[in-house]
Amino acid sequence: MTYSKTENKLYCFHCALFGKNHKTNWSREGFNNWKNGLPKVIIHETSEAHIMSSIKAAYRETSFPILQSLDEKKNLDKALNKEIVRHLIDITLYLGRHCLPFRGHKEGWNQQLMGNFKDLAVLLAKYSPALSSYVTQIQLKGRKIHNCLPWQRQNQIIQSISIDIKDTILKELLEARFLVCH
Repeated sequence: MTYSKTENKLYCFHCALFGKNHKTNWSREGFNNWKNGLPKVIIHETSEAHIMSSIKAAYRETSFPILQSLDEKKNLDKALNKEIVRHLIDITLYLGRHCLPFRGHKEGWNQQLMGNFKDLAVLLAKYSPALSSYVTQIQLKGRKIHNCLPWQRQNQIIQSISIDIKDTILKELLEARFLVCH
């Protein structure tokens, strides 16, 4: 039950939200017959409609933590994926900066040398729990899951970095006061 000081009326919150008949005094108009108040409140609270509305409200309250935990899991997965992609971008920048090849002749997980990109991912996985679980999951499930380590994803990362570098250079050129051309 909810009491409104401004209207001096008593409302049934559960019946207003979950009741089938929203036109009752308890959910829409409020109750203010204070002379017969206690018996009327008891009659309403023991009615089938109120009990069903209260059960629905209780069920709704217990289901909210599930939704909240799903959102927390989703946010945790996003943060984990961002960390993994950050590591893979760092590997790409390192290999590009040192003019090293990304891929090897054979890149299977059972090969001793898998190419510089995968070898560095495995090396960094020793120090990063996020990358470690990611690499282990890929090794166990193979091609059954989407991952960022095949050559196609490496090329996408390289392409994204090159676009970012071009945009940065273009921005610096446009902001420069002087431009010397030979």
